[in-house]
Amino acid sequence: MSETAVAIPSFREYLLVEPEKNWVRRILVQDAVKGLWEVQTETDLNNAVYLHTIGMALNLSDIYKRVSMLPK
Repeated sequence: MSETAVAIPSFREYLLVEPEKNWVRRILVQDAVKGLWEVQTETDLNNAVYLHTIGMALNLSDIYKRVSMLPK
């Protein structure tokens, strides 16, 4: 995975959202060359994930309001 991050230097962080249950994982590249990643997993709708690359926190409750609107 670190090869991808080196090949795309601007790729630093991403968010995985499980649509069927409350589960969000944030993955942040700390050091692509060394293969160091920071991983945060949240399942509580009262919690938030902080996206370092854009300086913004996303509440899980807000994420799942949008997810519930998606077609199944």
